[in-house]
Amino acid sequence: MSLKSWVSMEIRRKICCQQCIHGHIRSSRFLQNGIRTNEGYYSQVQTSKGPQIWPTMKYYNTMESKLHIFDTNGLRNYRLVHESNINPYTSGGNEEIAYKSIYNVLKRDNSLPAEGSGYAKIFEYVKGARISGIAPKDTTVILTNTIKTNIGRTIQYKQETTSNGTYEFIVPYSTLARFQARPGSTPNLQVLIQ
Repeated sequence: MSLKSWVSMEIRRKICCQQCIHGHIRSSRFLQNGIRTNEGYYSQVQTSKGPQIWPTMKYYNTMESKLHIFDTNGLRNYRLVHESNINPYTSGGNEEIAYKSIYNVLKRDNSLPAEGSGYAKIFEYVKGARISGIAPKDTTVILTNTIKTNIGRTIQYKQETTSNGTYEFIVPYSTLARFQARPGSTPNLQVLIQ
């Protein structure tokens, strides 16, 4: 498949998803080249505003969602390098807030801030930096870093693992300083051992 065909296919798929959220398409089955492309990614839900098409947890596990909705949170080799200015009046400008709110309803918590971000985002694949350390066996090690985007929006990046006596993370974002990773050792990066 040529790049031009792939881009065209992705644009058609994105338009279908946007129309689905707006209620222009009543069915959760879209056809792309005669193949169902979103089986199980969306479902009809009865709300106080009547039946609506909502994304399911299957959608939230897609790479599209991990990049655009979750801003690469938890991914080891992808980072957000640019996003367009927030504009709720563009096509798709408010869908991200709706998608984040729906995620919080499905997860039954408010772990994902329901805020807008740039509609167009650029990500890059990176080898990543390796962070390792020692921690008691079977303890949870959590790594967090606050990232500021090109438009001044802050996102919370997080990874966690269980130690087998040692732990290792591969992270896509760097700090500007060289340091030994330990709890509280830098204002940007935190490693918490529980």
